[in-house]
Formats: sequence, C-alpha cells, structure tokens
Amino acid sequence: MANRNTTRLQPGRAYWVYAAESTEYSGPLQITPDQTGELAFGSQARSATLRLANLGTTTRRLTLRVLPSEVPPGNSTPADAGTVALGFLADGATAYAPVTAPLNITLGPGLADELRFELRRQEMAAFAVPAGRTSARYQGLLELSDNAGMRVMLPLSAESATQPANPAANPSRSRVARAANGTPDSPHAGLWAGVVAATAVNEPRNATDPVKTRPAGSEFQFRVLLHVDASGATRLLREALILFKPGTLTPVPGTALNELDVPGEFVIATDDSLLSVRNAQGQPMYVGSTLRDGERVGRRLSSANFSFAEPLPLTGEFGRAGSSVSGQYTVGFNDPLHPFKHLYHPDHDNRDREFKPYPTGGEESWDLTRQVQFEFTAGDPDPNAPAQAGLGAEILAGRYFETILGLHHQPLKVSGIFRLQRVLRVEVLNDGR
Repeated sequence: MANRNTTRLQPGRAYWVYAAESTEYSGPLQITPDQTGELAFGSQARSATLRLANLGTTTRRLTLRVLPSEVPPGNSTPADAGTVALGFLADGATAYAPVTAPLNITLGPGLADELRFELRRQEMAAFAVPAGRTSARYQGLLELSDNAGMRVMLPLSAESATQPANPAANPSRSRVARAANGTPDSPHAGLWAGVVAATAVNEPRNATDPVKTRPAGSEFQFRVLLHVDASGATRLLREALILFKPGTLTPVPGTALNELDVPGEFVIATDDSLLSVRNAQGQPMYVGSTLRDGERVGRRLSSANFSFAEPLPLTGEFGRAGSSVSGQYTVGFNDPLHPFKHLYHPDHDNRDREFKPYPTGGEESWDLTRQVQFEFTAGDPDPNAPAQAGLGAEILAGRYFETILGLHHQPLKVSGIFRLQRVLRVEVLNDGR
C-alpha cells in the first residue's frame, strides 16, 4: 500500500492488517448488536436493539435490509423454517412498522443511533420439522451497507415459540402429546395475565338512552387471567398457581450413572389439592417454581374481580385481530362469594323480622349474572399508548365489554380496553388431572 493515509480499501479485495495492540476497531462505522455479532431472538425474546456509531469525519448513509438464508447444510443443523419477520420503530413513531423494504439511515460524523427492532411472530407461518431433522429455526441475514463501500452481514434468527421439535428427538410428555395428532398448537396456547381499564358505564336513569355507555369520571382497573389450551379453547381464571414438576431419571445399564428420562416442566394449577399429590417414592409430585427466603414456593396470580370457583369456559376465538371470546356466570343470592352480600349483615340474611327464611329466598340479596367479552384488535386501542414490541404475538390488546344483571332493573354495562401478556406456555391446567 503506497500511502496508508490516502489509499482506500477496495471492496472484494483481501488485506493483511497488523495492529500493535489488540483492537475491536473494524472501521469508521461501529455496529453493536444486543448479542455478540448477531440478532438472535430465540423462542422468548420479542425485541432487540442495534447500535450504530459513526467514528469518521464524514456523513454515512446506510441501507439495511433483510436477506433470506441459504439452505442449512446436513441434518445436524436446524432446518430453515423461513425468513425472520422484523418490525422497526422509527424515531417519534408510536408503533413498529414491518420491515418489508430497505431502511435508509443517515448518520452524521461523530454521531450514534440506536435502532429498535421487534420480532413479528404473528407473521411467521408455523413450520413442521421435516424427517431427519430434530429442530427448525427461522433464519436470515441483516445486511448493512453504506455509501463508502462498507458491507456487514449480521446473522438473524428466531426459534418457534409454539411448534415443537421432532417428537422422536424430544421425549417430553407434554410436547409430544400436544403434537400427537400432527396438528400444531394454537399460536396463543398458555397462560395470559393482564389488566382491564374500564373507562365507560351506562346511566340506568338516563331518560333518553339508559343502556348507552358514557365516559366515566375516572377509569377502574382490575387484573384478568386467561388460559388457552393447545386446541385454542379459552378459560377465564380467578387464580393460578405456577408450580414445577421435577423430571425423572433412569439408570444407564452397566454404569452407576443416571440419564434424563422425562424433563421437568412448569405446571399451572387452579386446584390447590395438587400440592398434596405424592409420587411412588412418597415425594411431592409438584414443588414451588421460585425461591423465597431459600425455600421453593409457587407463584400465585389472582384476580379479585371475579368470584367463580372453577375456570370459566369462554366461547369464540382467542387472539386473532377481529375475533373475540365471551362467557357468563351467575353468582347465587346466597353464594359466599357474592360481592354484595355480607355474612353477618342482618339485612343480607334473607330472613324476616322473626328470623324466619323468606319462602322464595333472594329477598334481600339477588342472583348476579356477569357477561364478559374480550374483543381483540390489530393494535393497541389507545392511540396514545407507547409502542410495544411483540404486540399481536406475546402481547395482545383489545376492547372489553361487560353486562351485569341483578343489581338494577336495567342492565349495567361497562366497557374499556385490555392488555394481556403471555406468562407461560403451558397448554393444560392442573397437569391434565
């Protein structure tokens, strides 16, 4: 090289470079992903960042685009499940936009920028692991090039969150069972927790339209828990206890060693009796899923807003934009979980002045019927809500509607918005018991 200060490196040509000390300098454009050298979402992550820094003295104009992967070699590598679907959050935007065309970024001298991406799992089609392979991965390349001849390729990958690996290579009972009929799981299977913000109610005494909902003076928030099984059936829960079922070991013939027979797995319990179940050795079948003061304890989630004893089945389709799930339940006038009945209040005992029960019952407290509906939307129903990575896949939002019968001669109607986040991908309740 005649003059190292003025001679430019030529694309497509190799150079030997010597550094007196160790260095990570790769050029005037510094590219730093979340992970070392790649954007890997795995099966859980829904967002990633890519930091760009212009260390030079001239403006850099960059182009980013997603390229497909070549066919992975051999059967020992994960099969190519398809291209990774990315979303990009532009400066000042309130929602991620799909990356369907090259992105153009301008970076002045000495400036840095942080690009925020999301994984759009809802746009990635389910993929069946082919024979001879043990797993599959969505994969591709993120190409970054600039106006000075620089070109960098970052590996881009994501693992399926719902499609199990080849059953022959995965002996886990729960994962084999859910794919036994060859049908992929519901993409929304698992436990969902979130919050409803009730923002409107009707005015029963309104002479013009007593059933029309009108904005409330302030919003009322309450927690909701829903579970979706592998077939897509949805249940509204009052509480859920997250436990862990330890795996089992089997002896290796001819040795003193053991090998894993059935892997451990998380369990969602709505029945506390699971805590007393013992295995053949007299040990607890289920243990706590987290540590507290050095002791294993279960993680309990609950919703004080509902008073049914058993999970409430809902009808309809869960999760897809434009779909909805709904259901209803009745709390009897003498039910101990009745929200407006006090056990020791003399006007709530349904007895007359001589403490004799009324012939028909329900004279001082009444049956309550609650009808609930969750209507899913493509985006957040609040246009001012901040952008959320994973909206539509790991985070769902929509509108909430409820009708209460039995408190007033007119139906009481409530409406608002809800947001749900998947807590755990476990397809059955109470370990199928």
